[in-house]
Amino acid sequence: MRPRYGWVLGGAFLVSFIIPTWQVRSNEVVRPIDVVEDGPDYHVLLDEASLFFGVDAKSGKPFARRDTRRKIHILRESAVGQARRVVGYQRGVSTVTGIEGHTTLPDGRIIPLETASIRDVSEWSSTELYTDQRQKRFDLPLPCKGAVIEWRYTEHWTDVNRYWGWVLASSKPADLVRYRVVAPGDATVEYVVSKANEVVEVAPVETVLEGGKRELLWEAREVPGGPYESDSPSWELLRPRVLVRLASIRTPGGQQTWGRMPIDVARTFAEPYRERMTESPEMHRLVAEVMSAAGHPDSSFAKARVLYQWVQDHIRYVAVEVGEGRVIPHPADQTLKVRYGDCKDKATLLATLLRIAGVDSVPVLVRTRTGFPLRVQWPMINAFNHVILEIRTDRGPVLADPTSDFVPLGSLPSSDQNVEMLVLDPEDPRFFVSPQSLPQNNLSELRFDVRVDESGVLSGTFRLSFTGTHAWDIRSSLLTRIPKARRDYLSRLLALNVRELQILHHEIQDPFGRAEPLVISGSFRARSPVAFHHDLAVIRPATLIGSQEFSRTEETRNWPFVRTRNSMRDVEARIRLPRPISSLEGSSGGAEEGVTGTYEWSTSLDNGALVLSRRSTYRSVWVDVEDFPSRIRDFFRSLARADLPVLLRLAQGGGR
Repeated sequence: MRPRYGWVLGGAFLVSFIIPTWQVRSNEVVRPIDVVEDGPDYHVLLDEASLFFGVDAKSGKPFARRDTRRKIHILRESAVGQARRVVGYQRGVSTVTGIEGHTTLPDGRIIPLETASIRDVSEWSSTELYTDQRQKRFDLPLPCKGAVIEWRYTEHWTDVNRYWGWVLASSKPADLVRYRVVAPGDATVEYVVSKANEVVEVAPVETVLEGGKRELLWEAREVPGGPYESDSPSWELLRPRVLVRLASIRTPGGQQTWGRMPIDVARTFAEPYRERMTESPEMHRLVAEVMSAAGHPDSSFAKARVLYQWVQDHIRYVAVEVGEGRVIPHPADQTLKVRYGDCKDKATLLATLLRIAGVDSVPVLVRTRTGFPLRVQWPMINAFNHVILEIRTDRGPVLADPTSDFVPLGSLPSSDQNVEMLVLDPEDPRFFVSPQSLPQNNLSELRFDVRVDESGVLSGTFRLSFTGTHAWDIRSSLLTRIPKARRDYLSRLLALNVRELQILHHEIQDPFGRAEPLVISGSFRARSPVAFHHDLAVIRPATLIGSQEFSRTEETRNWPFVRTRNSMRDVEARIRLPRPISSLEGSSGGAEEGVTGTYEWSTSLDNGALVLSRRSTYRSVWVDVEDFPSRIRDFFRSLARADLPVLLRLAQGGGR
């Protein structure tokens, strides 16, 4: 018989099993855990979810319920924040009930969670005007080093046309991670397990329960935490991730089924999107005015470009997500009237304007990314979090994201690149991975002209130039910051490894335009990175041309090495010292090519000034642990010579 994991109500009973700094495993096996000051700051004793599918006896409709239970041992004070928990839900679609929890102090005392302290609040972001997405928030009592905190709750869904996921791991070391799925015997449950975006064979233990119900059970024990290394993908990507969905179930009205193929999603959502493409006389007048101002372009691409830019410039991103508004756009004429909307509202408005102009388009569902993309495997509606358009032009299909502020038509922001997309066209429901821009399309050029004075102050001017994703992201980031935050952001863009850096002034050329390159110029001052001794001076190139990564010499890794950028960077610094430089000693330059890209650097003299330069090309890469020494470590070691100190001999005439 499988052991039951109930809630212990009597403190005296639990004390007999728990003593300070000892862990009680859910299978009753006890072993000590040292409360240490290094390593992970907490340890997961149990991470368990049980997903139940069924049919409501009263309404006759299918439902899903998930019971979640988690137990954590706090090893350091830095982990006491784990006691603050948040559980999200959406009114009308899901609910959260049965929140319970307690803290077991190191001396064995049990402090229960007071249910009256649970708060139910709206989950609003800075871009949402209103949403019915809500959160249950609660704080487990008196967390401290050595304590064990435990909580559980139940989620209910009435919409079962979706998938549910669970990762068989945690970001910290875990003793037991369990995922359990129970459904009626006549229901069909589908699952897929993936790891590092590849489907893997991790079969569950299947059991027939009382009443003919079927249970699928996945377990993982003694799971290490991590990754804790730089340039690593997220832990969710590196561990087995189970996706489960209900494919069919018998209801009083007969067998109900749900598809998971692209055509199923396209058939379900294409018509609601088309219905929201509501036209109005104001729209027709707007299209005529925009086309007239643009000189009445003939080509469909040119028409699309001016309308796309109009939506970018005049429709603010603000979301109102109530009920079906989380997945279905508002009518296009309403979006135009209020002049704001979320991604699907802006895409639907643009599609309507394009139709009036005689240009066809279709919505595209997108799963955006910030780091390495996570493949969803199944193109179901809850796999996506963004909507753009595919515009059919005389240049062919063009993907367009009108939510972006400065991205020109024909390009995609970095969050939309190399991600899964689904075209909501019932006639051609394509599920594909979007292209990623080439390195040469994302160029950063940095130029510094500086002088070091007798008092050890470095001062000079800079000119920064950006194209592609760099230009779009930086322009948007600069314009949304207050002046002080803007100067701090510029300091990071300069990437100078110097002390007491101050931006004295800066100027952005055409800040609200789309012209490339984006050019930023200005002046700055800082402490000098140059060391003097009589007629000699020494400088490390990394202080001014940002070659810090050349010094990476990790011996081994526990996790894959991952880079997600395709870009180029060209840096040149011209440095004048208090006295002219007569000669330099050391390497004059070099070049290396490896799996992460190509690197070229040089050191030279020009009319008594030192010129440092570096040109790098970065490529997206995934290198497994076993290949790290030969493909990454040795390459970075060879690059370390690019950052060797440069010894300068100064012209005669005194010294410091």
